[in-house]
Amino acid sequence: MDGWSGSMQQLHEHVQRELAPDSPPSPSPEPASADNPLAAIWSALLKWSAALITFGGLALHVAGYIYHSEYVKAFGLDADLFPKSVEWILICGYKVVLLGLFKLWVFFTTEWWKLAAWGLVVGTLAWIGVCALVYGQEQIPKRILRRAVKGWPKWLLAGVFSYGYMAFVCLSIAVAPIVAVAFIFLPAQLAIEQAAEDAQSQLAKYTEGCPLAEPARRCVTLRREGKPELQGFLIDSSDKLLALYLPAQNQVQVIERDKVEISVGLAKGKT
Repeated sequence: MDGWSGSMQQLHEHVQRELAPDSPPSPSPEPASADNPLAAIWSALLKWSAALITFGGLALHVAGYIYHSEYVKAFGLDADLFPKSVEWILICGYKVVLLGLFKLWVFFTTEWWKLAAWGLVVGTLAWIGVCALVYGQEQIPKRILRRAVKGWPKWLLAGVFSYGYMAFVCLSIAVAPIVAVAFIFLPAQLAIEQAAEDAQSQLAKYTEGCPLAEPARRCVTLRREGKPELQGFLIDSSDKLLALYLPAQNQVQVIERDKVEISVGLAKGKT
């Protein structure tokens, strides 16, 4: 009987355990970023960095492509005849942006008084605003606004605020692509100006002829089978074509690159 009672007791305990409600699941741990502000800041920085890298790469590519197009256009050539690799275009765009920043630094160092004048005006206005808040006059803007619209009917005020809010939202949506375009337009404009400046500078040196050529821009001689030699300055090249400025004729000539021998002589320089 004692063994029978023990077996029944074990069976009863087993049934109670099977019929017992499931214990609530343990709460899953919250992500570390929920309680860690540094993690949230780091995540935001990664997102903005990705956007800046994307737009920055696009801006460099646009600047490099426009620089190459405008530079060869100054010599009467078509940039499509001299395609460049993506790496070359990006490096060229980096040079354009770097020179643009250098010009900006030169502008600030020489025209610093203009920046100082703007800073003085903004600082004075900020000082007046801070003084108004410090001396307990923070209600001045509200009083001026209430005094200006005191005689307006309520339906007109409601319309002004409603349509004003809608106009602000629409303006924000319209300004966003304009800012993006401006982000690309600025490097493009720098590329156009830099290309024109470089082309005029190089052309002025090319017209002096090969005997007075600088070491950085040496005169080259092209030899072709069954054709006369050409002596001038190499403007641009591709896998199939060469563009050569001939100072004697004051013109640019494009020839095929196949079976062309190029020799570069040492420049004598100016005495």
